[in-house]
Amino acid sequence: MLIRSQIPNITFQALDYLYNLAGGNPRFIIELCAQILSHFSDPDMLITESNIREIQNKGLLPYSVENLFMIKYESLSREAKEILKKASIIGKGFTLNEIFETHSGISQSEIMPVISELQNNEIIDITTLSPEVQYLFNNALMRQAVYSTILLGEKVSLHNRIASFYEEKYGTLAIRHSELLAYHYHLGENAEKALYYAMLAANQNQKIYNHSEAIYYYQIALQHSTSIDEKIDIGLSIVDSQLYLGDVDVAKENLETINAADISNPELLSKYHFLRCRIYYLAGDYENVLNYLQKVTDFSGKYGEQLHVYQLDCYYRLFRIEEFSALLKDLKQEFQNKAVNSLQVKAKNPSLATLLSRYQQVSKEEIAEEPKRYLYLLLKLEAIAANHLLNTGHYQDALKSLLFQYDLAKALKDELSLRIANSGLGIVYTRMGNLEAAHKAYGEALDIADRINDRFGFAKVLSDMATLNRRMGKHQEALDHFHRSLKIFESLGNLVFQSVVLHGIGDVYLQDANYPEALKYFRKALKIASQCKDLFGISFEQDSIGDILLSTGKIAEAKALYTKNLKLQKKIGDNEGIAHTYGNLGNVARKENNLPLAIKYYIQNIKLTIEVGDKEGTGKGYFNLALIYEDLNDKKKVVELLKKALKCFKQAGSVNLIELTAKHLQEVLQGKEEEESKK
Repeated sequence: MLIRSQIPNITFQALDYLYNLAGGNPRFIIELCAQILSHFSDPDMLITESNIREIQNKGLLPYSVENLFMIKYESLSREAKEILKKASIIGKGFTLNEIFETHSGISQSEIMPVISELQNNEIIDITTLSPEVQYLFNNALMRQAVYSTILLGEKVSLHNRIASFYEEKYGTLAIRHSELLAYHYHLGENAEKALYYAMLAANQNQKIYNHSEAIYYYQIALQHSTSIDEKIDIGLSIVDSQLYLGDVDVAKENLETINAADISNPELLSKYHFLRCRIYYLAGDYENVLNYLQKVTDFSGKYGEQLHVYQLDCYYRLFRIEEFSALLKDLKQEFQNKAVNSLQVKAKNPSLATLLSRYQQVSKEEIAEEPKRYLYLLLKLEAIAANHLLNTGHYQDALKSLLFQYDLAKALKDELSLRIANSGLGIVYTRMGNLEAAHKAYGEALDIADRINDRFGFAKVLSDMATLNRRMGKHQEALDHFHRSLKIFESLGNLVFQSVVLHGIGDVYLQDANYPEALKYFRKALKIASQCKDLFGISFEQDSIGDILLSTGKIAEAKALYTKNLKLQKKIGDNEGIAHTYGNLGNVARKENNLPLAIKYYIQNIKLTIEVGDKEGTGKGYFNLALIYEDLNDKKKVVELLKKALKCFKQAGSVNLIELTAKHLQEVLQGKEEEESKK
C-alpha cells in the first residue's frame, strides 16, 4: 500500500485514518506522509492514530489538499510567494521572461535565489532547457491553491499583461497560440480578443477531432459574443462536437434551445437542419430523417449537400431502392461535375480515381476548400454504395471500392472516413477468410476511433472484432467485445446497432448449442429490427431462429420460417442470406429424408456462396453435402467433399469448424481403411 511505502512503521488504525483523511488521493497521501515524518526525528518510530491527531490539533497538519499546499506556501519567503503568484497566473509551466513581464523591477540576479528556494522546497522544477529554460509546478493542486489567493482585480490585470506579452512575442504567428491567448484574454475580461482567439482555438480543435477542447473554447466564445447570429452559430458548433463525442442527449437538449424560426441566415438554418437530422440518424431513426427532410426546401451549400447524403443513406437503410438508385445517380453526377470544375479537369466524364490523381498533383498552397469538399462528398457516396455491396454479398466489388475509399480518405486526411474504410475492409476480409488482414484493419479503425473520440465508430469496430473472435473460436473474447459495444450503443440510443450486437451475442450462444440463451438474444434483436424496419436485421434473426427450431427438432416450424425468410431475402437482394437459406432448406430436406432435394439445395448454396466469396459458407455447403453422401454410403465422395470443406474452413480461419471437419474426415478415412482390410 502507498501509505506503508512512505511510513513503514504505522499502525493499522493510523493507516485507515490517514487514508480517509486523504480521501484516497495518492498525491495528497504522499504530501501528508511527508508532513507527518517531518515532525518525528526517529524514522523508525511507530506512528499511531493519536500521533496524527496530535499534529493535526496543533494546526501542523491540514484537513484538505488546499490547506496542505497553503501551509507549504506560507512557509516561503515574501519574494518566493510573489513570484509563485505570478507563475500561477501564467500557467503550470513558465519561463523567467514571462515572470519579468508580470513582475516589473526584478533582475536576473535577484530572481535566481528565489527560484532556487522554490526548487529546494520541491514546488517547481525545470522541465525544458531549450530554446529557453522552462519551469513547471510539481503539483497542479499547488498552483490552484496559490492562484486562489490572488484578488480578482489583480488577476484580471495580470492575465491581460501576459496575453499582451504573448501577442507581441508571437506577432504574425499568434494564431498558432490561440488557445493560450483565448485563456488569458478570457480571464483578463477582454471580450473582443477573448472571442477572437476562442473562436480560432475552437475551430482548430474541431477540425482535428479534438471535440472536448473545441467545446471548451466555443463556450468561452459564447460568453463574449453579442451577435445573435454568432451565438446561434457557436451553439450549433457545440452541438456538432457533442454529437461526435456521443453525447446525443446533451446535444439534443442544446439544440432544443435554438428556435429554427429565429435563424435568418440561410447557411445557419441549413446547419440546424443538418444537426437535427444527424440526431435522428445516430439514433437509427431513419424514418424521422426522411420525414424531417420533407420540410427542407434548400439543399444548397455544404450542409445542404450533406443533407442529401443523409437522405440517400436513409433511402438505402429503409430499402427504398428505386429512390436510392435515382438519388445516388443524381448526386454522383452533381458532385463529380463540381469536382471537375473546381479541379479544372479537362477529360470528359473522368473517374473518381482520375479526380483523386489530379487533386494529389495540386500543390498544398494551391489547394482550395471546394475541390476537397466535393471529393469528400463523393467519398461518402462511395461508402454508402460499398455498404450496399457488402450487404448483398458482392465482396470482390466491395473490396475494390473500400481500398479506393481508404486511399481517398488518406489523401483528404479525413480520419473519420479512414475509420469507416478500415471498418468496411475488416468486414469484407473477415467474410472472405483473410483474418490477418481483417485484424489489422480493425486495429487501425479502433485506433482512429479512439484518437478522434468517435464513440459510435469505436462501438461499431468492437462489434465487428467480436464477430471476428467468434469465427476464430474465441467465444469469451467475442462476448466481452459484444457487451462493451452494446453498452455504448445503448448510451447513444442507436436501436439499429443494438439489434446487430444482440444478434452477434445470440450467434455465440448458438455455436455453443446454448439454445435458450441464443433464442433470448435473437428475439430481442428481432423485436428491435422490426421496430426500426431493418429488413436485413429481420432476415438475420428469422434465419437464426429457424436454426434453433431445426436444432431442437421443430422441423416443420423451421421449414416454414426459412421459406418465409427466403422471400424477404430475394426482395431485398440479400445474396448471402439467400445462400444460407438454401443451406438451411437443405438441412430440412435431409431431416425429412428427401435426399435429392437436399442435394439440390446444397448445390445452390455452394454456387451462391462461391459467387459472393463467403469461404465459411461454402465450406458448410460442402460439409452438409458430404453428410448426404455419407447417408448414401458413398465414402469416396464423402472424403472428397470433406477435404473441400476443410480447405474452405482453413481459408476462412473458422477454428471450430476446422476441428470438427478434420475429426470427421479422420473417422471416415479410418472406417474406410477398416472396411478395405476386411475385404
